[in-house]
Amino acid sequence: MNDKESLMKIRLLSIFAVVLGLCSLSCDKEKVLETAKPVANAPEIRAVFIEGEADGLSIKVGDETRPLDATAPVPAGAVIESTTRARLSVGPTTVVLGEDSAVEVYDSAFELKILKGEVLVEGEGAEPLVIHTPHADFRAEFSKANFLVRADETLVSVARGELGVTHGGQTQLAFAGQEVSVRGGASSILWSSQIGENVGWSELVRPSEERVYTSLPRGLGKLVGRPPLSSNERELDMVGHDVSVRIAGNVAYTEVHESFKNPTGESLEGLYRFPLPPDAQISRLALKVGNTWMEGEFLETARAERIWRDIITPRRDPAILKWKQGNQFELRIFPILPGQIREVKIGYTQELKPAAEGYRYVYPMAAEEAAGVLTKEFGFEAKLLGVDASAALEVSGYPAEVRRGASESDQATAIVSYDAKDFRPSGDFVIRYTGGADSQALRSDVGAIRTWSFTSDKTPKSEPSTFVLSAIRPVFETPGTRSSRDFVIVADTSYSRRGLVAELQTELVQKLVEEMDPRDRVSAMACSVRCVPLSTPEFTLASTARALALGDALGKMEAAGTYNALEGVEVASRLFAARSGEDSKRETHVIVLTDGQVSAGWLNPSKIKSEASSLLESVSARVSVVDFGGDSDALVLEAIASAGKGSVIALDPMLPRASQALNILSLHYGQVLRDVEILLPDGLQMQTETRKGALLSGDELVVASRTMEPGLEGVVEIRGTLGDNPWKGTFPLKVEPSSKFGFVPRAWASHRIAQLELGEEDARSEIIRTSIRYGVLSRYTALLALEDRAMMDEFGVKARQRDDWRGEEVEAEVSEGDMLADSGAKDAEAPMAAPAPAKSGRAMAPQKSMSLDSLGGAEMDFKEPPMERRSARRRPMYPVRVPVVEHTVTEGVSESLVESAKRRLDSLRRRLDREPENRTYMMRYIRGLVRAHEHEQAKEWTEKWLATNSSDPEALVQKAQLLSHEGRFDEAMMHLASAADSAARGTWIQERIHKAYASIGEAALACQHEASWAEARNKAFDKKCELASDTTLFGLSQASLSAETTTVNLKGGQIEIELEWQGPARHHILLVEPDGRTLSAFSQRRGLVVSHEKGREKLVLPSSYSGQFQVRVVSEADGGSAKLSIKAGANKRTYEIEPSRAQGWVAQVAHEVKYRTRARPFR
Repeated sequence: MNDKESLMKIRLLSIFAVVLGLCSLSCDKEKVLETAKPVANAPEIRAVFIEGEADGLSIKVGDETRPLDATAPVPAGAVIESTTRARLSVGPTTVVLGEDSAVEVYDSAFELKILKGEVLVEGEGAEPLVIHTPHADFRAEFSKANFLVRADETLVSVARGELGVTHGGQTQLAFAGQEVSVRGGASSILWSSQIGENVGWSELVRPSEERVYTSLPRGLGKLVGRPPLSSNERELDMVGHDVSVRIAGNVAYTEVHESFKNPTGESLEGLYRFPLPPDAQISRLALKVGNTWMEGEFLETARAERIWRDIITPRRDPAILKWKQGNQFELRIFPILPGQIREVKIGYTQELKPAAEGYRYVYPMAAEEAAGVLTKEFGFEAKLLGVDASAALEVSGYPAEVRRGASESDQATAIVSYDAKDFRPSGDFVIRYTGGADSQALRSDVGAIRTWSFTSDKTPKSEPSTFVLSAIRPVFETPGTRSSRDFVIVADTSYSRRGLVAELQTELVQKLVEEMDPRDRVSAMACSVRCVPLSTPEFTLASTARALALGDALGKMEAAGTYNALEGVEVASRLFAARSGEDSKRETHVIVLTDGQVSAGWLNPSKIKSEASSLLESVSARVSVVDFGGDSDALVLEAIASAGKGSVIALDPMLPRASQALNILSLHYGQVLRDVEILLPDGLQMQTETRKGALLSGDELVVASRTMEPGLEGVVEIRGTLGDNPWKGTFPLKVEPSSKFGFVPRAWASHRIAQLELGEEDARSEIIRTSIRYGVLSRYTALLALEDRAMMDEFGVKARQRDDWRGEEVEAEVSEGDMLADSGAKDAEAPMAAPAPAKSGRAMAPQKSMSLDSLGGAEMDFKEPPMERRSARRRPMYPVRVPVVEHTVTEGVSESLVESAKRRLDSLRRRLDREPENRTYMMRYIRGLVRAHEHEQAKEWTEKWLATNSSDPEALVQKAQLLSHEGRFDEAMMHLASAADSAARGTWIQERIHKAYASIGEAALACQHEASWAEARNKAFDKKCELASDTTLFGLSQASLSAETTTVNLKGGQIEIELEWQGPARHHILLVEPDGRTLSAFSQRRGLVVSHEKGREKLVLPSSYSGQFQVRVVSEADGGSAKLSIKAGANKRTYEIEPSRAQGWVAQVAHEVKYRTRARPFR
């Protein structure tokens, strides 16, 4: 509030008192109005105007209506009307008026009447509030409730506390998470998962301390180019990004047309990494070759990659699309010639999530500020079949045009369009709608069901050919009673949580606790490599003070390390199990805030679900998982939630935090149907799960099935446990023969694949078959597009016929080149020349194709051809070059070696200056600085590298190496772990971290990363890993750890270094290789073995290449003495040293490989 604004107190005689504050999303000014004279024993009222002037509020006394006057008293019975939005409050009571609303004041500070419009009432529980409407009376305790009063009904959403409803002489209780409807002579109380959205309008202005998040780090993706089989990346330009969406019912098909340009002077392989909604299923890849669109085909990933490697030669045009991790996908195109523009189309299908009475479509485009891909041309068009453009549709995020279809056939279609030049995304594109194609629902006493079906002519006769998709929304009318609840909040603070996500997570945790019922208790923890309590670990009552303490503690947590999805779940279950007495009777609830990127322990969703289920079963905890978007892994999120018989809720960064918090809490306040079982009518085969973990009232249950009987009728029966009682609901089902909804077979396949991926058995073979047959991308398949049909024939790639659906009648995208190819015309001009055939005239067969993998790289063993046997006395001889290794060990590091390294820096810097984005040149330069003992410069350039790409695992490994040089061992280990959080399925980094933890005696963490390493290689792993967290920090006894330790094989090597010391401080050996890479317990490479125990560490390097190695010993604290032994070949030296954090270089080891010629007889 500025200095020009005045604040005066007013007192009203025998009236209801409130403080009036108006807030809006576009607040520019505040103006405070007050009465002139205080009146004894009357409550205080304040009016705050932010939007509009005083004429936005009026007061009606009797038949007289006038603008609200700051100097005039307001008598009891007066009516305050608002044509804008304003906030009224008195002491602990707050009332927010919506547009076109009116309230009547009473002679009590805790009573009023809502006459019309939307009004939110919030009290702090000092005294119950009494609220009257034309249809019912309400008594609110500890309550926050939103009232919508219409001519014939009153609707109330209870966000907090409890609400007594008196209607027709009877009183009922409604609780947080429920909606009350009073209409005519009837009233109902139902559970709702939309409470946050219902009250969100009341947060008219975001407080100045709450940052407006238009984005999460996703964007249009990352677009780079690199030479074939190289890691040197260069920037490419995105010149076009066109999005076409077709929506029918609860299914959407999205097709993205991308155009890339190579601005460099060399041919590059293009890499486009991009996000998709967690529930999206990729179904199309098309590559433009000349004037022809070549369709991609589904193949097993390993086979597709082999073909890709074999054909990325000049003037051959493949494209490959595959899953990377989470909801991130990677598209690779080759070649993109200098100055050339390449075009691709990517299509995906998704089942939309319910929102209120309809559905919500989101095209993810959010990007970090000053980041993300900029595209020259951007276009978006969505057609919503059967949706009324004038009444049932809402668009947010961009100023899109909404219109009705122009043609007669499109009159029942709403069209949303938006176009922009030089476009950088500023948020997701969101469409909310009701209705839709064939949207008539069949209703029963317990909810509604919608059904879509499709009869396929491409299904084998022995299998059901009619596919059925049913969306069922049960309603549970049981109001229940208020239960005492204990919450555990688990915040993922691993490395992927940095930046905007960390800030949003902190604010959300604080709002969650603020919006909880003040009679609920809460404990919170932060989990990365280990879990630690936030603030105090005890369960304490939710309050503003508790919320501030947790927010402050979480805000100070650095985003670093890996995330084990089971660590927080296990600690939470132990906290619940440790309660006693009356506390043990309280309900148990867990809220997990994560992006689902698991980087330690089990990576497989089915194993995560199985382990989490066993942990949560004994404490009967309900779990909700908050999806922070970005790289979220939908299957992992679902695995955690379903294990706790809960739900996944996607975070909308555009919503106020309080609304988001209420949406999350409504998942825990509402009635939940547990142990859900689905029974279909005879003749309908359900290939998806017949049992679900849990179902909330208002949620939608989607069932995919098949039948041999088009026209089948019957009922779907849903069974489960509601509270402590069995529940059963029946829904009418009618399968009508149809050829309109071609998305249904693909939806059935998506459900089937999801079921198999969450199952306990290895079903990879069936997943691959289903993916290829129905055209749904999976974790084990890829889409491969080749330049023409001849190349497809060459590599045995078949074009399969499938049921296709793109939201409307599929139009054939056939150019002249397509028709010529189809007709088999041999004289058609090819868009690009095929490679010359082999000398034999035969095309290379795919099964005999040779790649780096098949050749074994540089380790090939070429055997000499057999020779004709001759006399045993005189065997023929031939000369061979035999390697001879020579070692020398000298004390200290020579100045000549350091000066030589410094001279080499000039050439390394020139290369980097020419290509500053080249990560290989960056890495070589930083390692050169380490070798030249320029540590501070190496740190500076590493930070520049991370500023360019904070997710680059090589940059994080480099920082870990530099931290180890400073004796900051814990930080070094955390940064090494952070590299795995950026590349969870990178076998090289999981192996390094496993060995690093094993070498320093961290058995639990070594075991977790051994499991990750095994799963990343698709290898079996049967060990049981212990909990890594220190449970004594939570007031629990420390679980007994397994006596089993990781065995380190210390066979002899060419270089062996051993360090022995006394005292508690840790010491470590650092060995700098000739290229500047630091080898230690924190930065290992294949072949290196490090063993670390109290008072002793040994480093063994079995083999290496020629050059000068530098040896350093670093301690985490100054003082003490140590003995260092170095053995290199036959040379051995021992040094007495005094380790410190600034310890100098101890020794130099020369490792030279020379070759001598010797005669060797033929065998």
